[in-house]
Amino acid sequence: MKTEKEYIKKFERLLKKIKPPERPFGLFLSGGIDSALLAALLKPDIVFSCRFPYGQKYDEFEYTMATIKHLKLPYNITIPRKENFKQFLPGALKMFRKTSHFSLVPLYLLFQAASAHKIKTIVSGEGPDEYLGGYSSYNFITHEQELYNQPELQNYHPALDKYLGSSMERFARILKVDSKKLKPYWGKYKNLLSKMGYADLKLRGIEEMELALAKGHGIKLLYPYMNKEIEKFCFEEVPDSLKIKGFTTKYLERKVAEKYLPKKVVWRKNKMGGPVAPIGLWLGEKDEFSKDKYLKLQDEIIRNNYRVR
Repeated sequence: MKTEKEYIKKFERLLKKIKPPERPFGLFLSGGIDSALLAALLKPDIVFSCRFPYGQKYDEFEYTMATIKHLKLPYNITIPRKENFKQFLPGALKMFRKTSHFSLVPLYLLFQAASAHKIKTIVSGEGPDEYLGGYSSYNFITHEQELYNQPELQNYHPALDKYLGSSMERFARILKVDSKKLKPYWGKYKNLLSKMGYADLKLRGIEEMELALAKGHGIKLLYPYMNKEIEKFCFEEVPDSLKIKGFTTKYLERKVAEKYLPKKVVWRKNKMGGPVAPIGLWLGEKDEFSKDKYLKLQDEIIRNNYRVR
């Protein structure tokens, strides 16, 4: 059985095998570890980022700039605002389709910024969240399962099964999908986090949206992390205990990143999931993460042939 250090060394070795694309190329940089580590490894010609100055729930600018300064990277910052959100939504819908993702317009603007800088290739940090237990929702299931597996609760398994459902059913509820959609992917890997990550990778759909927006702007979008060698290592070799340690997600990746990035970026805990615009706030929702008005607005724009009234 490998030691923690051996897993760290192998993962770093696999990451170092990633080669940068033909220059010039850009990178979409968030305030999180995935894109930051990729920037450290590939040294892009420019990074593009969105800023949402609406408090800690949305604003990652502090961490983005910490990475930019540490790596001395050229950068471009886009600030989507309530005033111009409706201006860009029709164009984004033309390139993709109706979606519940709050990232649609921010991503559209990032590709627009890349195009304005005559960047034809963008690399994105998608992948490690699914590979290495990066989503907060994974914490719920893994810690429930640890509790379920306690010897003292063995006699209660029938009652717990009835109350909680299987891990697959619980994960389906978090994703808000029918558990039948997970079933084709759930049995491929042994470990729970690999099961969740692989199913999530197949169902989440963020890559489909990004690729559509990239194509609409005439840009080639690459996912360097998402290669067969890294996927196989993460899903088949890395134990769950090195993916989530305590409540720290992507532990293995963070240990590698310590060598390349500022500590505040590596070990931050309050990471948002990508360029998530505060659309609920902009549209006056009582629940800022409600998507009701957002989806209705998209329906209205589509009905009016992508025009805003």
